[in-house]
Amino acid sequence: CGGVLLHLSSGINAEYGGAVHFEKGEYDLVIEVCTRAAEVGREHRADYKHVAKALARIGKAYSKKGDTDNALKFYDKAITEHRDPTILKERAEVMKALKEQERLAYIDPEKSKAEKAKGNELFKAGKYGEAVPFYTEAIKRNPADCTPYSNRAACYTKLMEFGLAMQDCDKCIELDDKFI
Repeated sequence: CGGVLLHLSSGINAEYGGAVHFEKGEYDLVIEVCTRAAEVGREHRADYKHVAKALARIGKAYSKKGDTDNALKFYDKAITEHRDPTILKERAEVMKALKEQERLAYIDPEKSKAEKAKGNELFKAGKYGEAVPFYTEAIKRNPADCTPYSNRAACYTKLMEFGLAMQDCDKCIELDDKFI
């Protein structure tokens, strides 16, 4: 029985050792130590809060390393062990960072120009409703360019959607106050 307690306490000590490594910026050691702590905690049926804390620390280490996929994986594991508000908040921050990474990875000014050109062809042909999705895609590909907003606003005006046209015009002015 004493061996079990010693083994369990070494797992909990490993959890706190992970905190020390985390503060030193030794994230690979954090992952290694906290993985072991979670294993020991499960083997000896430790309180779920301790196991969740170790798993969340692994998620935080992956987050600091920039590996958002693994960070989410371990935050999700931690949440299944214990639904702690702090862990939920940290997971939400990682999700927000992941979405921002995806948004930034999607930006491509060249593809934006190509989508805008397709929209322009449809606009010239009088197919305003069909042109809107191409301008929308151009905006997603280069949100800093005000021209696709202006072109989409023109489509909305032709489609008698004045509220949407006004929103796009406001966005044009927000992006470039000289674009009139």
